[in-house]
Order: sequence, then C-alpha cells, then structure tokens
Amino acid sequence: MKSLTIRVADHPALLSQNLHDRMTASMGSTLLNTALEYRRYPGYTEIVLEFFGGTKGLGKGAKSLQQWPEAVGQVLADFIVDECEEELLRRLIRKDKRYSEGEREEILAYCRQLENTSDFAPAALTESSPGKARKRSLLVQDLADCLRPGSTLDLNGFFRFRLNRYGAELKEMLEYASDEYLMDQQYKEFISLLRYFVYVQDSKMPLAHIIHQGGHSFLLLDSEMQPIDTEKLDTSYKVEFMDKDYNLEDMIVSSLLTIAPERICIHTREPELPVIKTLTQIFENRTEICGLCRSCEAISASLEQQDKLSP
Repeated sequence: MKSLTIRVADHPALLSQNLHDRMTASMGSTLLNTALEYRRYPGYTEIVLEFFGGTKGLGKGAKSLQQWPEAVGQVLADFIVDECEEELLRRLIRKDKRYSEGEREEILAYCRQLENTSDFAPAALTESSPGKARKRSLLVQDLADCLRPGSTLDLNGFFRFRLNRYGAELKEMLEYASDEYLMDQQYKEFISLLRYFVYVQDSKMPLAHIIHQGGHSFLLLDSEMQPIDTEKLDTSYKVEFMDKDYNLEDMIVSSLLTIAPERICIHTREPELPVIKTLTQIFENRTEICGLCRSCEAISASLEQQDKLSP
C-alpha cells in the first residue's frame, strides 16, 4: 500500500485540524505527489496520506515511495515541536512531586528560554545543531520506525511509548531548567539575607564610590575619593558567591557590607555586569549608577599611573 494514517485524539480539540493544515501546506514542497483525506470519528480523527508516485512536482520533497515516509516524518516532527512540545513537558513535570503548580510553571518558563539557544547541549546527545533543529532531527529518527507505507500511527500512543531520542532530550532540558530554577531561588534567598544584613547594620560611612575600570577590575573609594583600605576593615562577615570566578567581587561586596555606606555611587559603563546588578539588588535605593564621569575617569587614570610608577 502507498498510504499512511495518522490518528489524533480530539483533545485538545484543534490539534487534528492544526496538523491537517500543516500537512496541506506542505503538499507542494516537502510532501510532493501526496493526496490527503481527513476523516472524523467519535473521539478521534484520522489523517490519511496517499503517495501516488512519479516524479511530478518541484522542490526538495520526496519523489519516490522510499523517500516519502521520511518526508512525512519531517512535517510531523515540525508540528510536534511547534504545537505539542509544551504539553509533553507538562506531562513530564507533573510526575515530579517536589514542585507546586506555580513552581512547575516557572520551570516551564525556563524551558522556553532554552528553546532557541545553542548553549544548551545535553551531554548525552551528540547533535551539534542548536535548539529546535536538533529536536526535529531527533524526532524524525524516532518516527522512522513508525511511519511505513500501510501503517497507522496513533499520535497519543507515540507520545506515551515511542519518544526515545526526543524524549531523552526533553527530560534533560527539563532537568537543566529545574537546576537553573533552584539556583535562582537560592540566589534570591541569598540576596534577601544580605538585604536584611544591610538593614540592621549601622552605617560607618556617608558615601562610597566604586569605580569599574573594566572587566573584573574595581576601585573602592571613600567620599573624599580616596582608596578604602579593605585590609583594615572588620570583614568578619564574608560573602561566599556561588560562582567562584567572582573572588574580587566577593571582596567588594564584603567590604560594602562591612562599612554599610548610606549611599553608593557606582561608576561604570557596564551596568548590566552581574556584580553591578548584585550590588543594586542588595543595596537597592542606596545605589546610583554613574556612566563614568570626567572626575572618576581622571581618578582611575591617576591611580593606574601611580601603580606603574610604584617599585
């Protein structure tokens, strides 16, 4: 036989119609030489595709019966990634009883952020193409054994039992998003604790200046624009950042927590830098950002010159 049947449950109601529309739109490109029939039954719908042979049609679609199932798989994979993935992720995360419904929604939001990034590449997978393209490739491989001429693919059954490579991708993406969510929650608790410490700490200085010299280089100055000797400060309260690359930023935050200035002026051209954001989150309305004024640029240059002349 030269036909394939895809069976779709009527819930959600528009799923079968959306798939039908997607298949119809592909008939002049990917699904060459294909006829389509839409059959409704109580509780489900069948989309019957028939290949009528020949080399008729233009484009890069299937021109032979051997190529045709993979072409159907490509269209179906696009549909699943675009239309069904979020529901599949919801099914997976509902099994994790550690999270409330609200927390699950937040983790799903992290998953959406990962969709279009090439930074996320699960270690168990070797696909090099980023985001959706990789997932489509994995789905086509999962679908290959299910789409044969004369066969019927029950889409709900496929989701439950046949998501092998693509299913592993979704699980790893969900685990990654869960870890990111938990780390962010820990960070928020950490910032909240430091805010409380600032609130109860007596201020030892009316104004402190932070001059960002670029990269991870900072100067900590008092209200007279003189360097603050951090070694003489009582730094019994030590900040431990989760990211160990921020040792210098640790020192800046620890020093500011110790002196608890009434106001902090941050001189920087990079206000989006993580340590700058952290300072503004901890000290809130005590901070103001200066886009490197002439006076602080002159001080920074003068101190750099002194460092060069020092033996």
